[in-house]
Amino acid sequence: MVSIELKDRVAILTGAATGLGKETACLMADCGANIVIGDMNVAGAEDAAKEIADKYGVQAYAAKCDVTDAVQVKKMFELAKDKFGKIDIVVNAAGICVYQMLHEADPDAVAKMMDININGTDIIDKLALAYMKEQGEGRVINFSSVAGRGGSILVPHYAMTKAAIINLTQSYAMLGAKFGLQYNAVCPGIIKTDIWMKYLRQIIPGDEEKQDAFFDKFCSDHIPLARPQETTDIANAVLFLSSDLAKNITGQALNICGGMHMD
Repeated sequence: MVSIELKDRVAILTGAATGLGKETACLMADCGANIVIGDMNVAGAEDAAKEIADKYGVQAYAAKCDVTDAVQVKKMFELAKDKFGKIDIVVNAAGICVYQMLHEADPDAVAKMMDININGTDIIDKLALAYMKEQGEGRVINFSSVAGRGGSILVPHYAMTKAAIINLTQSYAMLGAKFGLQYNAVCPGIIKTDIWMKYLRQIIPGDEEKQDAFFDKFCSDHIPLARPQETTDIANAVLFLSSDLAKNITGQALNICGGMHMD
C-alpha cells in the first residue's frame, strides 16, 4: 500500500492561518511533518499552530510574515532553522486577488497585488534556495492558479500575476536543480474560498441564494467534470509534490481544476 510519510520533516507554509494554506498545513501535519505557519494574521497563525500541534501531535509554530518584507520572511526561516535545525518543504500559499477589469483597474490595488503575488513569491523562493541548498535537497511549492493559464476578462491582473508565478517557479527549478532542490506550482481551479465569496458578493450583493446559483452554474458551464474543487484536492496535490513520490518532478505547474484547463 502506498502512503505518504513526512515524519520529522519540517514544512514552512505562508498564508496558512486560514483557507488552502491551513488545509495543506493540517494534511502535512497528519503525515508527521512539523510545521511553521507564516501569516500577516498573527493571531490566526498562532491559533492554527496550536490547533495543529494539539490535533496531530507534531510541533507547530507561528511567525508574523508579510511575504513582501524580506526581513520578516528571513525571520520566519530563521525560526524554523532554530527550532528544527533544517527546512525540508516550503509552501507559498500567500496571495490576494483584485476583481477589476483592465479599463477599470485601480493602479494602487494592482501594484499591491503584484507586490504580494509576484515579488512575495520571489522573496520566498530565493530564501528557500539560500536555506536549503546546503542540504542537497528540498521542495518548494508555489500557489498559482488556472487563471494564470490564459487571459481573463474578470481578473486580468490577477491572471497576470499567477502566470508570472508559473514562470518564476520554472526559473527557480532550473537554478535549484543543481542543488537538489525541486520547485513546482499548483494551479487550483474553482473553489468556494473567501476570494470567490468576495467576488460573488461584489457582483450579486445581498442575495446568497443567487450567489450560490451563479457559482453552481459557472462550475457546470466551465468545468468538464461539472463540479468545483475542494480545499482537500489542492492540499493533496501539494502533499504529493512534497513527498518522495515526486522525486523526479520539478518545474511543473499542476492543474487541479476538473479539466477546466488541459495543458
